[in-house]
Amino acid sequence: MSGQPAAVAGALRKRLERDAVWIPVDGPSMGRTIRPPAKVRVVAADAPRWGEIWAFTTDESTIVVHRCRGTIDGLHSFHGDGQLWRDRPVGSERLIGRVVEDVQQGKVTKHEWRSRWLGTASARARRVPRRVRDYLQRRR
Repeated sequence: MSGQPAAVAGALRKRLERDAVWIPVDGPSMGRTIRPPAKVRVVAADAPRWGEIWAFTTDESTIVVHRCRGTIDGLHSFHGDGQLWRDRPVGSERLIGRVVEDVQQGKVTKHEWRSRWLGTASARARRVPRRVRDYLQRRR
């Protein structure tokens, strides 16, 4: 799907008004949470809450599935569990919907309240050693 990011997200949100959408996931940015090849089930939702996994569009109209880190002044902050840095802030017009489950190699995983808290905590714990290693390598 190509076009303007807000138009792509808007078309998918309109589709979500009828039913949930399954979106294929093929990148490593969600670390151990969602490993490719996988697909995620996205449903309509009002606004992202801290720790929820959402689908949204980037400046290049690419669909991305990452965890919400908060909202400030109407811009939403997202972060892949397997990444060191947050994504660029995203406006509400580029949000698609909330990820409620994924299927990886035939195994279904629900993303409920437990996923919000445990996924966020484990992603943080995995990033700490990498940041320390990177810092030490820069000092050499």
